Amino acid sequence: MLPTVPRLAQAASVPFKRSQNGLFHGKLIQFGNNVPFSKHKTRRTWLPNIQNKGLKSDILDRGFRLKVSTKALKTIKKLGGLDQYILNTRHELLGQEGMRIRIMLRDKQDAQANQAALDAERAPLERAAREGVKAEQSSGSNIRHQLGAGPMVKAARRGPAVRMLKLERKEAGQEAGEVRTRTRAPAKGKESVLPQKANAKAGAMKSS
Repeated sequence: MLPTVPRLAQAASVPFKRSQNGLFHGKLIQFGNNVPFSKHKTRRTWLPNIQNKGLKSDILDRGFRLKVSTKALKTIKKLGGLDQYILNTRHELLGQEGMRIRIMLRDKQDAQANQAALDAERAPLERAAREGVKAEQSSGSNIRHQLGAGPMVKAARRGPAVRMLKLERKEAGQEAGEVRTRTRAPAKGKESVLPQKANAKAGAMKSS
């Protein structure tokens, strides 16, 4: 894609070096003579019609401010844009600036092709992952439908850490209650009241 060393030397040796800094489409300076009626010739030059234009690249999604000849403008319009002109024109007519843009365009196309290949490889894996998530969601909804909206479903919706914390608090509360019942002393007067009630009941049964 880059011009070779002999071609660069040839471009550097031409008298119209500014043609390498734009899209001139092969247009160069021309030399000739002014020939009046007296036939006294004088040397002169003809410069190409060069315009400063802003052209946009669709592939790169950016604009370029370039020096463009009218012939190059006509060719760009005929081919349908700057990208088509840069990619389809011979390198002899592009110059150094045109070749620099061509390298940028081809690098962008290669990157897009590589990204498309990666997307094509990832598509089946992403599809399988989405199907697995849908299957898990459908199985979870079926279980919730079978269980109903009872306390088990509510407990399942909570996080495991919250459930474990509540279970630990409940167990700790039960153990504390058992310790309280073991260590609680009998109230005063209850020991004397209970035998009296028992004796009264036994006497009533004997009399009957």
